[in-house]
Amino acid sequence: MNSRPACILALGLILASAVLAWAFYASRLPQNTIEATGSARVKVVSDVAKWRGSIFRTVAETDLKQGYAQLRTDLQALKDYLKAAGLPETALELQPVSMEQVYQQNPSAPREQTLRQGFTVTSSDTARITTLGLDQTLMDQGVQLTTYSLEYYVSRLPEMRVELLGQAVKDARRRAQEIAGSDGRGVGALQSARIGVVQVLAPNSVEVSGSGAYDTSTVDKEVMVTVRAEFAVR
Repeated sequence: MNSRPACILALGLILASAVLAWAFYASRLPQNTIEATGSARVKVVSDVAKWRGSIFRTVAETDLKQGYAQLRTDLQALKDYLKAAGLPETALELQPVSMEQVYQQNPSAPREQTLRQGFTVTSSDTARITTLGLDQTLMDQGVQLTTYSLEYYVSRLPEMRVELLGQAVKDARRRAQEIAGSDGRGVGALQSARIGVVQVLAPNSVEVSGSGAYDTSTVDKEVMVTVRAEFAVR
């Protein structure tokens, strides 16, 4: 009466042994594909620059009206300054005026507010934007101005990404050929590719990021693309 379960158990053991034997055999077979990581890196010069800053006035709370009038005068001085530099009005983008109370150590001192208007000046003339952002002319004229940053961008990034991908795949193929060649095999057609994020780096930088890096601090940059490619082997 117990022969049937025994037969089933024996059959199961035989099948399990056969599966393990096939797995061991398959692991010894040559792989049909090979993966390799390739990259491409090119030096570029930024073709868009942004000057970010703000003009501001600090006045007593009782003189807010006068403070706004001073701010409008400063804004006009900024516009005239940009016009004299040959930039169109569309190069200037303004943010709403903000008001921030000034901290006073003496609680009995008159309360003051800082009125601030942020701005961004954008141009394809990176050298001119750099000169304007570093110039002191407006401050010499009495305009209270703060520069937050000078930023540099590459407008052709989408097109460059496509060009670099082809080079990265070729680099991956060379690496795959080196690996396969060590075993006397060759590399065939591309089977699949996983594209990495674009890295826009300062020259000679190695500070890449898994989510992508974009350095805006330098005019000269290096754009890098990586790809994980799978090739057939023969």
